[in-house]
Amino acid sequence: METEENAWLVPDLRDGAVFETKVVIKRSIFITTVGRVRGLEGAKKFVADISAKYSDARHNPFAFNGGPAGNSGFAGCSDDGEPHGTAGQPMLQVVLHSGIGEVAAVVTRYFGGIKLGTGGLVRAYQGCVSDTLKELPVKKFIEMKAFRVRLSMAYIGALKRLIGQTGAETLEENYSAEADFLVNVPIKEEKRFAAAVVSLSSGSAIMSEVPALQ
Repeated sequence: METEENAWLVPDLRDGAVFETKVVIKRSIFITTVGRVRGLEGAKKFVADISAKYSDARHNPFAFNGGPAGNSGFAGCSDDGEPHGTAGQPMLQVVLHSGIGEVAAVVTRYFGGIKLGTGGLVRAYQGCVSDTLKELPVKKFIEMKAFRVRLSMAYIGALKRLIGQTGAETLEENYSAEADFLVNVPIKEEKRFAAAVVSLSSGSAIMSEVPALQ
């Protein structure tokens, strides 16, 4: 699935929430738990938390991508005791080609007494992740940069129109001798936004980048 530059789908879940499905395959119970994660450390914590929750299970293979959709630089996986190559890598291929970023999946398996074979395991783990991601609620995430803009009161109306035109978000507004705006700007609109701020204020506005606020 193709993704727009600086924008991708992410799980539409509140902080700490998970999305879970369960299926029985030849008496083995497979529980797939998916959550939104940010970066490698966030992904590792999610995996550790779910593995601890299901610590009585024989296997908790996982796959994650803690960054933009399809970006393997933030990815990782493990078979967690299943035969090599039958769980983690097949799951990761689904994750990386799903069009969804900032996502982790742990597939917990409670063995039911019937061996699936290597091919059966690959199909089971891939299918669990694929089917769960198809049901997962998602939303579009647009990568932003945060800026503080200080300008004369006379230019407030023009700045607000610019914010609407570029898909930016106003995070704070403060007024004293001048107006002080804290704004999240889509990265793809950054240059246009900065040039327009200079233009609309005749060069008098002060615009400075601040740490990301997403």
